[in-house]
Amino acid sequence: MIKSSIIADQQDLTRFAAEILMKRGMNAEDAGAVAGALVWADMRDVGSHGVFRLPRYMAIIDKGDIDPKAKIEARLQLPAALVFEANKAFGAVAMMHAMKAACEQAKRAGVCYAIVSHTTHTGAIGYFTNWAAERGFAAIVASAGTANMAYYGATKPSLSTSPLAIAVPGGRNGPIALDMSTAILGIGRLAQAKERGETLPEGVALDDDGNPTTDPAKANLPMPLGGAKGSGLALMLECLAGLMAGTPLLAGMIAPGGKIWHSHNAIIIVMDVAQFRPVADFEKDAEELAAAIKQLPRRPGFDELMLPGERGNRAYAQSLVDGVSISPGTWSDLEKLGQKLGVTMPSRKRG
Repeated sequence: MIKSSIIADQQDLTRFAAEILMKRGMNAEDAGAVAGALVWADMRDVGSHGVFRLPRYMAIIDKGDIDPKAKIEARLQLPAALVFEANKAFGAVAMMHAMKAACEQAKRAGVCYAIVSHTTHTGAIGYFTNWAAERGFAAIVASAGTANMAYYGATKPSLSTSPLAIAVPGGRNGPIALDMSTAILGIGRLAQAKERGETLPEGVALDDDGNPTTDPAKANLPMPLGGAKGSGLALMLECLAGLMAGTPLLAGMIAPGGKIWHSHNAIIIVMDVAQFRPVADFEKDAEELAAAIKQLPRRPGFDELMLPGERGNRAYAQSLVDGVSISPGTWSDLEKLGQKLGVTMPSRKRG
């Protein structure tokens, strides 16, 4: 948990986030979906994708790049493929709509490839893959959108940080779940570092002039994970999502004279495990694989070998007991937002 953090009640924090969104025109169901995804991220100690985002979402609504009342439309329906036009809907609303549809399609075809076009910030995309894995599906989700990361060797925003998540049913311990960004540190993490005044590690970000910096106040441009590998992966996700849907984003943003705006495309790939083999057998094999990893000899300094998603699972379980950890800076921003919109702040358990 965050040092000197404020501990909030989970249900009341979710209520607060939902009421803020409803004040901006969302219906209760959609607001609850976004609020649930935000608080889920906070509970897994991924505060960069939690309620920290609420003030930023308000600014994007003001700019017109998010439509709180957007209706999601099916543009293409094939036996194993779907394309949805999100019409600037909140990312969590559009992604969950598409994930549910893709899972239903996979029950019939075994697999489904879905594209979500013209959505907005998709948040912690592991939320959607975990949801699918808990229901017996193997799922991959990736998002491509606004130019906010440097292409390897470039000095200006030229790629999306393009998060990627993969989850499979894991048996008794829950899904085995990877959730990562193609950036070393994403935009949200950089913003949190600025809020906390944390010095950044070497080689993670550039300043406005394209120079490497460890100063969080100057760091505005993340660098790709693994250098050319990270930027190459992000570029290919733009091809698989934006270009495939006919709604490319990056070329118009990074061309000479181009302007950057807030928009995203995303892909969902779902496999119904039961169509391939019994889910219980898959989970048994997943448990055996996890146990084999856990018993491997460890290098000095490693007390334990962690599986993808395990740290977040533990943080989530702890949050259920203790409450949700929120940084003082984020809490202050939420207070200002609550006062502005007339929404009562969530109760504090301590801090």
